[in-house]
This record gives sequence, C-alpha cells and structure tokens, in this order.
Amino acid sequence: MSGPCRAGRALAAVIASLVLTGCASASGPAPAGGGSGPVGGGPLAERLATEATVDGAVGHLEALQGIADRNGGNRAVGTPGYDQSVEYVASTLSQAGFRVETPTIAVTSEDDEDEGAAGARTTRSVIAQTTTGRTDEVVLTGAHLDSVPEGPGINDDGSGVAANLEIALRLGADAPVTNAVRFVWFGAEEEGLVGSQQYVQGLSADRRRDIALMLNSDMIASPNAGYFVYDGDGSDPGSTEDAAAGSPTIERLLVARLVSLGVSETGAVVLSNGAAALRPYREAISAFLERWRTRCATYGIDYVRLFTDTPLETGLRAYLRRRAAGGVSA
Repeated sequence: MSGPCRAGRALAAVIASLVLTGCASASGPAPAGGGSGPVGGGPLAERLATEATVDGAVGHLEALQGIADRNGGNRAVGTPGYDQSVEYVASTLSQAGFRVETPTIAVTSEDDEDEGAAGARTTRSVIAQTTTGRTDEVVLTGAHLDSVPEGPGINDDGSGVAANLEIALRLGADAPVTNAVRFVWFGAEEEGLVGSQQYVQGLSADRRRDIALMLNSDMIASPNAGYFVYDGDGSDPGSTEDAAAGSPTIERLLVARLVSLGVSETGAVVLSNGAAALRPYREAISAFLERWRTRCATYGIDYVRLFTDTPLETGLRAYLRRRAAGGVSA
C-alpha cells in the first residue's frame, strides 16, 4: 500500500475517538484557504474528521523538528528546546482563541535523588479546554510534549502533540460540544510520567470524577506501525486488571473504525493489559527503536520525512471519531 494511504489510516484512527466528546451539529464558515481553524457546517464530528488533516499535523511536526535543530537536536525537559516547545503549543492555541494554562511541575528523577537535588528542577505542561460543553463530563485528551535527550521526539511523541494540536485548532475553543474537551500536553513524561502523575494528584476528588474519559496519543506515526487496541471489556484471557467504566465502548468503537478503514480484524490486535502478554511486543519495540536511533544518528535522517510516510492519517482520524461517538446529539 502506498505511503499516503498508510498515512490516511493513521490520522483517521486518531480522529475516530473524538466521537466520544458528544459533538452537536454546527453551522458556520469553513476556514479560509484550507488552513487550520475551527470547523463549521454539518455534524461537527463528521466535519472534524474530514478537516483535521495530515498536512496540518505535519506542519506542527516540522515546527518541533526546527526547535530541536536549533537546540542541540532534542526537546528534552530542562532544555531550551523543551521551553520553546511549550511556547509554540501555548502561543498557537492562544492565537486560536483558547484560554491556555502552563502550570509548573516539579521534576524529580532518579539522578536528582542520587545527587540529593530532589525537587530542584521545574518544568511546565500546557492545558487548554473548550469554553463550551459540560464540565462535569470532561473528555480529556493528552500527549507528552518532551523528547528524550537523544533525539527530537518526532514520533515519540511529536506525533501525538501535533495530532492533538491540529484537532484542537479545527475544533475551536467555543465548539458546540455536549461535553467539554480538555487538551493536555504533559511535561516530563520521559522522566517517569511525572507531568501526568502530578496533574492527577493535583486534582480534587470531585474534579477527578468530572473527567469522563482520558485518551492518550503516543507514537502514532511509526513507520512500521501495528494497530493495537487495549482490552477494555476483559474478554482477553491475559487481562489481569478491571478496566475503567466505558472502556468496552472505547475498544469496540476503535476496532470497528480501524476495520472500516481497511485494517483487518486480525490486524487490529486487542492486547490484554497483563504484563506477560505485552512482554514480546515491548521487547520487539525496544529492539526496533535501538536500531532506528543508531541509523538516524549515523545517517542524519530527517525525522519528519521519516514519519510522515506512515499511518499518521489513519491514526488521527480513527482516534478523533472514537472520541466523538458517545452521546452524539446530532
């Protein structure tokens, strides 16, 4: 299958999950000139799935690559490259009319603890939410903004950053959604999930209950992509934990959407959440990443071009549609 077709499937997979926002119908002018902007006219979920594009996401990937190029080849926490990544996402959202927060988080890694410098470093996450929709049934969608020190983080997780930014711009700050949509670009994920953990720990019990579901976008532009869906209904014999309420619906919608986009049912593998079941995949992925890191460092491969000829479009579209499906009012 050609590169553009694979890219189309990945972006679509991401967009499918926005169906869970409970989008209502919307009418209004389409963005001029085909650039990123809020969608309007027709059912919002379908418009969003059509108008959030690979080109829009790739523009953000190129901006992140440029930031890394100007800052030692990476966007890791504690570097100018990360700070500029925060400013890029925050300013892009602000210009689109979102109210943006960049809360400070404390970063304590194992190295900090060894050196007795716990809590000495801080960094920021980026948060933006629609001004519309129920705030007691929030759809939270996230990605991590930092890279590892060894590279620019274009797939891990620039792909998730770019997809969510493209979705946010197309959705718009005042979209006619049933449930509020909160976008979070977490900091310090590569330091041990620090940003996301501190975010949850900082919420009161009531505010935690206000989150209807959380959808994460991480490494959605892999050049050798496989389509994996975590077991949400406990049907896989290897499942060892009870999934959160609503997980069966998310699993069913995402698998169905991937199949409709041309991914065979056997290709959309449902993974159990048992550690033993995931071990072979982790080992294979680790070996693959090590080979690609070596190749990219040796030959100076352009990370953006490497990852644009991928399933990004399928992932984005299916993810958005899935996020939009629950409680659709029109």
